[in-house]
Order: sequence, then C-alpha cells, then structure tokens
Amino acid sequence: QKEMAIASKISEKISDTYDINLPSSEIMYIAMHLMGKRVYDIEDTQIIETSTLNLVNDILKTINQQMNINLLGDVELFSSIALNIQPLLNRLKYDMKLNNPLLDNIKKNSPIAFDLAVIAGKIIQNNTGKLVDDDELGFLALHLELSLNRLDEEKLKKKRIVIVCASGAGTAYMMKHNIQQIFKEQVQSIKTMNAFE
Repeated sequence: QKEMAIASKISEKISDTYDINLPSSEIMYIAMHLMGKRVYDIEDTQIIETSTLNLVNDILKTINQQMNINLLGDVELFSSIALNIQPLLNRLKYDMKLNNPLLDNIKKNSPIAFDLAVIAGKIIQNNTGKLVDDDELGFLALHLELSLNRLDEEKLKKKRIVIVCASGAGTAYMMKHNIQQIFKEQVQSIKTMNAFE
C-alpha cells in the first residue's frame, strides 16, 4: 500500500534525525494510522471499493424505509459518505479511534442527522461486526445534515396546495388544472376537497 511506503520514509527520517531504528511493527503501526486518516478526492472513485458503494446504497435505502426521508437522489451525499466510510472501515479494521471535537454540537444542533447516522452505524456494524462509536457517527451526521438542508431547500421551492371549493368537484378540478398549468414548476402537490373535508 501507498501508506506503507510513506511510513517507511517517515521511519527513515526518524532514523536519520534521531539515530533511532524503528522496528517493522512500528512502521506498520504508522501505516495503519495513515490508512485510517486518508482523505479521498471525488476523483478517486477507483479507490472506493464496490462493497463500500453497496454499503452506502444500503444505508440510504434503510434511511428511506425507516425514517421516510429520501436521500437516494443526492449524488453529492452518496459521494461524500462513500469517501468518509472508506477510511472509517480501515479504522474499524485496526480498532483505531478518531476523536470528534464537534460531537456535542452535532448532537445538540443536528439531532435528526445524528439519528440517521445511528442507522448508518448499525448497518456498518452488521457488515463489519464492529461497533461504530459516537465520534465516527458525528462525522457521518455532518454529511447527512448537509443533505437534509439541501432537501429542505428543494421543498421550500415547491408549494403544496389544497383547493377547498364549495361550488362542486367540477369547479375544483378546473381550478386545479389551471394552477398546474400556470405554476407547474412551483407546485409539489395539489389536492381538492370540499369544505367538510
């Protein structure tokens, strides 16, 4: 792995600077930390394993089923979660802990996103057999919060309309048709009902 080559160079620098020879186990330990901290670019799709992409898909489908929040169409979320989960899986594999200094703020200010992250954590645990701690869930929640904000912005653009008409269903249907024609891009849904309903 690329991380092993970097760890070896770090070891050489330490050896040259401090006249200390690190054993191979220490070099591997450095490589493990590098793997757990790796930052992926959006262009690095070949680094993201198919199993990780399937895992992200499972997470978003489960969120939709359990919470009725559809984030499946958010390509930006899919990419950012996949790029976050890949190093997370490496950290879980080697039992490495990553501290999240924003955790309390995330739990307080983004409770829904954190709840969604808990669902994601359970799916990851089912796949890996490793418990995902709150620090890691907090990082996932940040991505989910951004997606929820984008979803809210989309909903704000479109209006839900109810037509209450006392003069009969025919008039209500005609009004519904006219509104759909004039405001079709701004309408999320239109319902017609009588005054009693």
